[in-house]
Amino acid sequence: MKIVLKNPEPFRVYHHPCDVVIHSKQNKVEILDSGTHVETFDLVEKNIEWIIDVQNDTEELLLTIYVT
Repeated sequence: MKIVLKNPEPFRVYHHPCDVVIHSKQNKVEILDSGTHVETFDLVEKNIEWIIDVQNDTEELLLTIYVT
């Protein structure tokens, strides 16, 4: 799994879902480090894609989060 934060260009990539928490009702994205709050962003939009790499026989979930 890959989680990419964009504003509007990519500026961070995470590989563990426990590092990024989306609070949809509050339109906030919270970044954690070992369960400790590091920073918060405003959620603009999110997009989920399933990426298939036939050449390497791999598949990955890509979550792109647009923040301000």
